[in-house]
Order: sequence, then structure tokens, then C-alpha cells
Amino acid sequence: MKIENVPAGDIFPKLKGNAAKLKLPKGVFDPKDEDDVRLETLVPKEDPFYLFPGIHVVPLLVVAQNRDNILIVGPTGVGKTILGTQLGHKLHLPVTRLNFHGELGAPELLGYYGLTDPNIKDDDGWKYTALIKALGRPGIIMLDEWDAGRAELTIALQRMLEDNDPGVFLSEKDEFIRRHEDCIVIATANTRGLGDETGLYAGTGSQNYAQLNRFHLVMEVEPLPVKNMEAILKKAEFNGRELKPELVEALSEFYGLTLSSFKASELSAPVSVRTMLHFAEYFQTLGFAALELAVTSKMPSKREQNVVIELADRVQLADPKRKTA
Repeated sequence: MKIENVPAGDIFPKLKGNAAKLKLPKGVFDPKDEDDVRLETLVPKEDPFYLFPGIHVVPLLVVAQNRDNILIVGPTGVGKTILGTQLGHKLHLPVTRLNFHGELGAPELLGYYGLTDPNIKDDDGWKYTALIKALGRPGIIMLDEWDAGRAELTIALQRMLEDNDPGVFLSEKDEFIRRHEDCIVIATANTRGLGDETGLYAGTGSQNYAQLNRFHLVMEVEPLPVKNMEAILKKAEFNGRELKPELVEALSEFYGLTLSSFKASELSAPVSVRTMLHFAEYFQTLGFAALELAVTSKMPSKREQNVVIELADRVQLADPKRKTA
């Protein structure tokens, strides 16, 4: 695998001025090389519905140019992870995702001793993890739900985020894995790593502030604007059928109402793009029943279910015979 530095304007044609001149790493794979063929399967596929949020594009591309570390923060459903994976698609780079959780242990993160492989000469039984393998090659490492990891474990990644000679030291192997110069680290989190005061994100916890300080950029992602959601719905096709204009209008208005309710703290999280697309798809065939199957069933409480039903009723997307959960 090789890296070519290409102008950002070649990848994002709408960019103008200095932003278009940014030099971005783009992966080039040799179809005759077995390792390259395998690595290319780690390049994310394009999401045909995804629209990069304009306000975040340039900062994200600066991070990519500098191979910096970025922490993407925001509530559930705003598209934090897909922002990173679709950047990987655009740059044609392999993306390695690691999902953090409270039960994640050092062996899963850093490696462990296991059975030796008789087909490998001088195999001592050490098993390198996907994270450690990704660290030593060009690409994007995504630390998903970073704030859900235990602080005493995530601190092991602190040196990986440093500017000077970044990498991970494997004490069991007495080996230092140096981070590749074309490796970009993107972390996603519901909080800024300093704990959750809202009670909405069980499982998250406070992280070491020294590690938080090693992210070059902390980007807060807001819910998708209504006009962007409308654009996505207009070009959506399900089983070869486009959505009727009146349905697009109703769905867009419904989405806007849910955003207002989220900002007013009537809903604990915004309705995601994924949920809206599922709602649209099922509404075409199931009608009013789609609301419960695709949207209200995901709400964390009866109160929030009733809020959603009331909002849908305003734009005639709820069964008029059943307005409350």
C-alpha cells in the first residue's frame, strides 16, 4: 500500500481557495499484492445517503493533512462514527474500528500470548490485536465510544496520541510499536471524557485529562440540519422507488419538530439519519405502523414515545386513531 498526497479539491470538488489546496493522504493499492488486496477490504464503502456537514469538512481535512488526533463529540444519532468512516472512504484508506466498553480488557486492546502457529517460523505465541497491527501502517484508527472505556485501560493509549515518537509499548514483549507517519487517530464519544452529568449515557466515565489534552482537535457534532435531511430524503430510493414529494415534505417537517423537542430537552437524543431512512422506507409499505416500528420503539421512555407520536400526528404521519403510547 502506498500513500499519495493529493489536493483536497480533487476529492472534494466543492472546496474553494486554500481549503482546496490542502494535501490529503490517499491510499493506493496494488491488486497483485495479497496484503494490499486484504487491506483494501478495510476501506469503507460509500454511504449513498451521507452528506458531509459543511461546517466540519475543512477542520477534518486539516486533521487528515497533518495526521493529527481528533475527538468527535456529540449525542447519539448525530453521525459521529460515519463522519470518520466516510472520510476513510473518500481518502481510500483502511479503517480499523475498536468499540470501547466497560468490559474491554488489555489483551483485547494490546495483545496476549496464545497458542503458537507451527506454520510460522519462530512464532512465540504472541497475538497482535487489530489495533496494534493498524498502528504500524497507513490508515485511520477509530476509537469508537472512547469515553466508555475504563480510564486505567485507555491510559495505555496515551503515548499513541503523542506528537513526539508516538506508539504503544508492549511490556510483555519488551517491544515498542511505533505509530506509522500516515496513521490518523479518530475517537468518538458522547461526552468530552470528563464524565456525564445528564445521566443519558450509562457506561461512560471520566478519562484521564492528560489523554484528552493529546487530541489536537475536539469537534462537537450537532444534529443534521433540516435542509440536509430533506436533501437525503429527496434522493433516497427503496426497492427502486423514490419517495413521493409530499412524503418527503412531511418527513422533513417531522424531523425538524423532533430537533426542536431535543433542544427543548423533551427528547433525550435527536432522531438519527438512519432512523429517518428506516421510517421513510417502512412508511412506503406499512403506512402509519412504520412510526412505532422504526421510531417510537427506540425511545427510552413512554413520555418520549408520546412526544414523538404527537409530533408525527401534526404532520399526518401518525395513526389518528392512536395518538398516545
